[in-house]
Amino acid sequence: MKLKGYNSSAIIRDFQTKLFELKLGQYQYNQVLGSKGHVILKTLDKNKPKFYCIYKRDFYQTFEKQFWDFCLKNPNMKGPGESINIKALKNAISYDVDYLIFIHPEDVFVGFPRQIKRFCEKFELTKIQKRKNINKNNFKTIINQEITYSFPIKLLKKFEEIKIK
Repeated sequence: MKLKGYNSSAIIRDFQTKLFELKLGQYQYNQVLGSKGHVILKTLDKNKPKFYCIYKRDFYQTFEKQFWDFCLKNPNMKGPGESINIKALKNAISYDVDYLIFIHPEDVFVGFPRQIKRFCEKFELTKIQKRKNINKNNFKTIINQEITYSFPIKLLKKFEEIKIK
C-alpha cells in the first residue's frame, strides 16, 4: 500500500482514508502529545480496532550490526530492523491499541504491541540513543537519552496481509 502526502500528517491522513475505504468506519485522528509523527486512530465504536500509527522515513538499516549476537543466534532474523521508543510502546499498550502501524514511504507494515514488547524483552533488544538537543531558554546543550526497542522487520506484516475486522 503506497500512501500519498508531503509530510507525516498528510500520509497518516491518507492511511485514515484507506481505513474508511475498507469499510472499517470513520476514524478520528488523535496526535500523540510529544511524539512527532505518532497518531492514534480510533472510532467511537468500541468493537472496531484502534491503530497507533508511526511515520518512518527509513528502516533501521544497522540493526544486524547493532545486534549482531542476536542475529548470529537467530540467522532467520538477519536484515534491517525497526524501532519504537519504549514510552511510545507503553502508551500504545495503555491506550489498548490493537495494531502498531509503521508507515514508510514505500509501504505500510503492521505489528502487535504486546508481541513486540515481549519479543524485545525476551531477547534484550533495547538501545539507548544519545541525541544532542539545545534548550532554547538558555541555549544550553542537553543530552536526551531515548530508550528504544529494536526488532527485525520480519516480525512485521504488510498491511495487505492482515485481516482487520
